[in-house]
Amino acid sequence: MSEEPQLVDAGVPPQAWRAVNPLSPILNVGAALVVILAAVLWHNVDTWRQAIEEGWIDRIGLHTLFLIIAAAIFAIAIIGGLYSWLAWRKMRFAVTNEAVWYRAGILFRHQRHARLERIQSVDVAQPFIPRLLGLGKITVGVAGSGDLSFGYLRLVELQELRAEIMALAAGVEAKEEAPEQILYRVSTPRLVQGMLTKIGTIISLAILVAITAGAIVAIFVLHVQTLWALVTLLPAALAFGTPVFSELSGMYGFTAAVSPDGIRVRRGLFNTRSQTVPPRRIHAVRIAQPFFWRPFGWYSVRITQAASGEQAEDVLLPVGTREEALLALWLVIPDVGVDNPVELLSDALEGKGPSTWFTRNTPQSRWLDPLVWRRRGVACTRTALIVRNGRITRSATFVPYARIQSLTIKSGPVQRQLSLATLSAHLVPGIIFANVKNLPDHVAAGLLPSITAESRVSRESEPPERWMMRAQEAINNA
Repeated sequence: MSEEPQLVDAGVPPQAWRAVNPLSPILNVGAALVVILAAVLWHNVDTWRQAIEEGWIDRIGLHTLFLIIAAAIFAIAIIGGLYSWLAWRKMRFAVTNEAVWYRAGILFRHQRHARLERIQSVDVAQPFIPRLLGLGKITVGVAGSGDLSFGYLRLVELQELRAEIMALAAGVEAKEEAPEQILYRVSTPRLVQGMLTKIGTIISLAILVAITAGAIVAIFVLHVQTLWALVTLLPAALAFGTPVFSELSGMYGFTAAVSPDGIRVRRGLFNTRSQTVPPRRIHAVRIAQPFFWRPFGWYSVRITQAASGEQAEDVLLPVGTREEALLALWLVIPDVGVDNPVELLSDALEGKGPSTWFTRNTPQSRWLDPLVWRRRGVACTRTALIVRNGRITRSATFVPYARIQSLTIKSGPVQRQLSLATLSAHLVPGIIFANVKNLPDHVAAGLLPSITAESRVSRESEPPERWMMRAQEAINNA
């Protein structure tokens, strides 16, 4: 990334600059203005109430008050319109054979560019209000730097722009988006049921029920004023409802598809997002099964990406069947490195105790892991490091050797007394950690050089064209 004006002005012909939608400046600052206005009104609520109680409205008259409000709205509209017009004239982007460029600013000019060889993804997002207007933003993911995001543009323009940038980054010419094939969709009933049967949601719901019962007792038994009793319910309702609703609306309509440039993920109820996840950017995959999902046979799949930025997609499957979870895993890791992958995967997802593939913790570790020690284990196959973990929420983490950056062995004072150690595989920053706790120290010491050697010889990953051929074969055989 660069913000040097001379590079932008010298690198892009004047005719290459393109305009965004004229509504872009208003949409970019609209949310901030609403928040500021709400804050001003909230912090001055006592002033407004005092003015009403003292008869201020009666003294000036409703007609005058209406004129004042209308004049204020008219002045804000004029100032906002002028600002929007001036800002729009300075807001431009360009796509050349070298980079994607963006500039904006009236008094202070802001200019950035993302070089094509460092572009890793191009994603489309539609916040709620712009979505109603058929507009959206584009985000260019850049390796080793912050993402470049700009807009707004019509959805058709966004799709054409995305195809153009991805094609130029790949060294080809294209004017239309690459074809895709749907892998799976998550239905709304399954999504809702999955969200409501998570352990954290159940605990929050139990707390809300307890608080509600307390409010009912306070009203009908202790004769507390109804208003104050109901006010106590508001924070609890928000604490319970906000995370659940946020996750539900964010994952609504979750669809995963495969295309030549990667795995495409679309989701969102109010704010829709369409992102492409190149398999070579994925450094780890975790399949998890919460306790209350076991009767339904449901799993979730999450990933850690390289150079992902704040807008990265870390969910490949919010809630789905075993077959869908294994399909998501297979797209990233085509070969788990054993001759009988079905049995290995079953052991990774549901097994405990002695295993053909997994080196599990010894009984000595039960003093530190009374619930998990029988399940926790590690497997080193020909292609990947697999960590089995969790008793209430089962999980299996898959890390290709080529994605491991380094390995360490740590042993705390209690672990040393029990001859135990923790083996950690260091990955790019993300939500997944590949740590194997409380292994016998001699086992951890023996795994360290073998995993390091496997990681060194596995640096060359699968070419993108071969990944698409494999994906196409699986879809045709499904």
